[in-house]
Amino acid sequence: MKKNLTILYRIITIIICITLVIGVLLKVLSLRRLTTDFQPIYTKETSTVISNPFCGFYQLAGYTPTDKKSSTDAIKWWKKHLSKSSESLILLEINLKDYSKKNLSGQALQQINTLLDQCTSSKKQLILRFLYDWDGKAKSTEPANFDQIRSHIAQLSIPVNIHKDCIYIIQGLFIGNYGEMHHSKYHTTHLLQILASDMNKNFDPSIYLAVRTPAQMRRILQSNTPGQTGSADESIQALTSRLGLFNDGMLGSVTDLGTYGTSPLTEKSSYGQSGTRAQELYYQKKLGELVPIGGEVIFHKKLSNLMSAINAFSTMHVSYLNEAHDIKVIKQWQRSTYTGKGVFAGTNGYHYMQSHLGYRYTLKQSNLDFHSFVGNEAYLYLTIGNSGFSPAYRSFDTYVLVTDQKTKKAIRTLKTEIDNCSISAQDKSTFRITLNVRTLKKGAYNLSLKMVDPYTKQSIHFANDGYENSNEVPIGTLTLR
Repeated sequence: MKKNLTILYRIITIIICITLVIGVLLKVLSLRRLTTDFQPIYTKETSTVISNPFCGFYQLAGYTPTDKKSSTDAIKWWKKHLSKSSESLILLEINLKDYSKKNLSGQALQQINTLLDQCTSSKKQLILRFLYDWDGKAKSTEPANFDQIRSHIAQLSIPVNIHKDCIYIIQGLFIGNYGEMHHSKYHTTHLLQILASDMNKNFDPSIYLAVRTPAQMRRILQSNTPGQTGSADESIQALTSRLGLFNDGMLGSVTDLGTYGTSPLTEKSSYGQSGTRAQELYYQKKLGELVPIGGEVIFHKKLSNLMSAINAFSTMHVSYLNEAHDIKVIKQWQRSTYTGKGVFAGTNGYHYMQSHLGYRYTLKQSNLDFHSFVGNEAYLYLTIGNSGFSPAYRSFDTYVLVTDQKTKKAIRTLKTEIDNCSISAQDKSTFRITLNVRTLKKGAYNLSLKMVDPYTKQSIHFANDGYENSNEVPIGTLTLR
């Protein structure tokens, strides 16, 4: 009997313990229970032209430093030619012809530094081209001593690197007619490699470099594959991530005025041989996913017409063009109508070009994943589309803002790890953002996305309808209960 009572007591004790444990677990679970209701906000792409840094149409201007000028003269020139420019993207050509037989003077370097100061303070984005010729006579104006060019590169690295945030691309290797690397005394593969290597070593790695033709790039890198090199030189190897193209003969002929060749490339072709238009367009299709491609267009009755130009630019991933050359092409586009499908159907051709040079982001989709009982963090998934001709080549800072619906105040600004450069042209990418919802009080919140260029401090405008001029794009509403 006593034994039976002992067993009964044990059973009762176990039952009580189990009951207590269950009670504690239920209490814990009730405390952890958090109901989240996420309602995404969907807006379609607009056809409105939006302005963003480091892409689009650029203004061209040229300056010649001399010992007869001073920094004051450089400022006067700036005020006359660039200070009132409506374009934030500038191609600044600096003609060094007065110093073809000597090093740049302190006065010349001061003028150049002053111009770069002005561009930086006004948040311009610069494409630079250093050259010795504007008249198609480079052989008579280039330094007779090759090492003089190398010395100029080293000297210019000081003012250039001080203004690295302002300088987007340096076009050319200082040589050739108009700085375009043709009709030069120094066009052999070996000398091109020396100049490209010098520029890579001297100019900050955040600044892109560019050569005139795909064949020149292949000669320098010793490779037929974009983004790769066959050279053992570490400085040449480093060029694979920063060497792009500038094409100042776009659409002017089947060969883009000598940019391409007429004979197909084969496995036996040398690196310096130019391929056919189709081959070189394919080469640029791959290259433009990595580095910027831009330049000038030339009128051609068929090739420069709107739909033909769009096909070429979307293939080449063109991100910047001269706003004034060829003006005949610009007028051709202004008189044209986009006949494709989508939100731009029936819009003006120039308007279409303005809207697609470079990147063009749209927030396409969003959703929230949260498991109340087992997790502290929710995962916010954002899908961003890019309908532009190219990806972005500069990284922007991206934030998710959490705003209290009652107070209208942002209570959280979460910096994300979104890599905007990874969003390919005519494609979309999905990113996951961690959101610790348990640190938020119960209530309703608006979530929005903000992308900012760290140099200009300008918000990157998205092409979502109704928000194209806003600094933020709505993601959705989050309610915690």
